[in-house]
Amino acid sequence: MKKKKQKRQKLEKKSTIHNRLMRLWTNKVRILGHDRCAVCGRQHGSTGENGRPCYVNAHHVESRATNPRMRYDPLNGVLLCPAHHKFSRDSAHKGSIWFITWLFGRRRAQYDYIMAHREEAIDLEDRGTLSEIEERLKAPPTEDELIAVRTTEWPAPEELRQANNRQIDKTDYYRLPCGRYLEDFMAWKGLSFAEGSALKYMWRAGLKDGEPTDKDLAKADHYIRFLARRGGVDEASVVRGVTAWLQEATAWDGVEKEDGR
Repeated sequence: MKKKKQKRQKLEKKSTIHNRLMRLWTNKVRILGHDRCAVCGRQHGSTGENGRPCYVNAHHVESRATNPRMRYDPLNGVLLCPAHHKFSRDSAHKGSIWFITWLFGRRRAQYDYIMAHREEAIDLEDRGTLSEIEERLKAPPTEDELIAVRTTEWPAPEELRQANNRQIDKTDYYRLPCGRYLEDFMAWKGLSFAEGSALKYMWRAGLKDGEPTDKDLAKADHYIRFLARRGGVDEASVVRGVTAWLQEATAWDGVEKEDGR
């Protein structure tokens, strides 16, 4: 009788491994940051004065696209609320100089670590290396990691409010009839990153010079579909919600009422 050939065990796809590592990296950054914005101290899921929850995001200090060496290093991550991640002037995306200055002043140990390790060679195609990275991400935080991400102090609430209202992109196509700007409205309403992005691209469609209307609407549609999937609702209901914000922003008098209405 012929011997049955043993099936060779298939190796896990590297794309699957990388997706899992990114989820583990995000979770590790959340653990190190105690689920709070590193800049203002807002707790993930906490309710603000406007009655809406705040969601913090894990941000790469060294870009994962331009510096893959540090893509899965938890000390290359910072937890940030939407305002300090992307929406306000004092944010990692819109105020890169401000952000690095903040990191240097408030988290010097983490800043020094990143500067010391950003040029290290690492082979992210090697399965053994990826396995070692996964073990580190699954392990409890070390004392050195906790010390590196310790923030010296958080600003007072009034300082935070003023920082959230200072916007960097003060272009005409974001100006509201009341004289304030769309991002002021988004910060007041406490919109999440995805909600604010959907609103922003629908608002500016056809208004930004050199930017095709269809392109902005396609970007808005991307975030609308994401919000629908996340909320378990149909896309039409999300569109109705964003449209309501558009109407509200147009009629807004610029006064930040405590109830967010």
